[in-house]
Amino acid sequence: ARPGAGGAGASPSLRDGTFERVLDLTGEVRAARGESLGVPQTPAWQLPIRWLIEDGASVAAGERVAEFDNGRFAGDLLMKRTDAEQAEVALRKARADASSRLERAAFDLDAARGRLAEARLRAEVPADLLSARDYDDRQLALRKAEAEAGKAEAALERAAAEARESVGEAEL
Repeated sequence: ARPGAGGAGASPSLRDGTFERVLDLTGEVRAARGESLGVPQTPAWQLPIRWLIEDGASVAAGERVAEFDNGRFAGDLLMKRTDAEQAEVALRKARADASSRLERAAFDLDAARGRLAEARLRAEVPADLLSARDYDDRQLALRKAEAEAGKAEAALERAAAEARESVGEAEL
């Protein structure tokens, strides 16, 4: 019989080659090993993915597998940094203003104390050495200088309290 002839009594033919076994399978494939991936906690409900490693690629521990779009967060961060810088400027301004008001109030107090010292010296001249009118004028000037010094002390205390308050508000 001829090889490969399909008649009765025909013998199967053999040839050299690779043996292949074909199997038709159905079902689902699961990885034998794998790692859980966590995502960052964010206030956004959904984060767009900018880059993702190819499906099925092997990765080592710590290797990047995905990159989220950080555009919104970068913008928020920039705004927060700008707000912080503006708050710092406002704090420096509040401190400078408070310092200026305190220095002015302290200067006014020193001036009032100087006028008070002068008025005391002038008022200590005995009445028998001056005319009655000059003596009364000097006593009146002393009382006015004492009142001005008291007002200047109160103004300094108010300025200090206002400085603490305005700087405290700016620090918040």
